[in-house]
Amino acid sequence: MDKPCSTPNPVATFRVEELIRELKTKYTVINVTHNLQQVSRLSNMTAFFKPDVQGIGRLIKFNQTALILINSQIHQLRHILMANFRNRKF
Repeated sequence: MDKPCSTPNPVATFRVEELIRELKTKYTVINVTHNLQQVSRLSNMTAFFKPDVQGIGRLIKFNQTALILINSQIHQLRHILMANFRNRKF
């Protein structure tokens, strides 16, 4: 799924997230998103990709979601996470 909840509508987001939770009991669901809150709610495993100099996405981290979001030691991943939170309005 490519950004299945990109709409700002919270009701639609909730319904899509419910569907993802149901589907992942029977299927492997691959979700492409920039929404780290959604990743923490829906994902068991997480992969981060970063484009190389040729623009090809390279895997920089793959692990259990909780381990990645809490304990990451990779500089590039910390940069991605911090950039995401800097752009948030609290």
